[in-house]
Amino acid sequence: MSQEKSECPAVFSRTYKANEMTEISLDDLSHAEANNLIRVTRFGNNINVDFLDIKHSELVPNSLFHVRHPRDSETIRQSGLGGQFYVQTSDLTVEPDGISLYDNDTKPSIFIFRPASLSQPFTITLDPECFGGIPDEYLKAFIVKTSSPAPLQFTEASVEEIRRQRK
Repeated sequence: MSQEKSECPAVFSRTYKANEMTEISLDDLSHAEANNLIRVTRFGNNINVDFLDIKHSELVPNSLFHVRHPRDSETIRQSGLGGQFYVQTSDLTVEPDGISLYDNDTKPSIFIFRPASLSQPFTITLDPECFGGIPDEYLKAFIVKTSSPAPLQFTEASVEEIRRQRK
């Protein structure tokens, strides 16, 4: 018998102040809860959000992209990426820390992560910044956790080419 998503243990939790959230963020929160991506507990002005493992959700794309500074590309090519890392959809509108997707002088290194091809145990959750942090990030950015390096495929495609491939 399969366990209901709402009964699954949280990968991590975060508390938000309801009065500091926009209407769009509250709508996104409601949608995520209805689709078993998160579990929400409300108490007073606080909203506690349990981020659930969503690797089997139909809302997670088949291909996600990990964007890094070019200086990191050789290490990732040789050993993959272990621990926790940030991925996003082909929309590529959310800039990782220290990277500008619009800076022609520093072309980012972009790696493709395909959740379905990973045989080792891993989790995928929504990025917690998608609620009340970065606008328009909901369902575009995710956090992946692995216990050992995950295979990532380097792509020479530009940001614009990846955006055009979006489905």
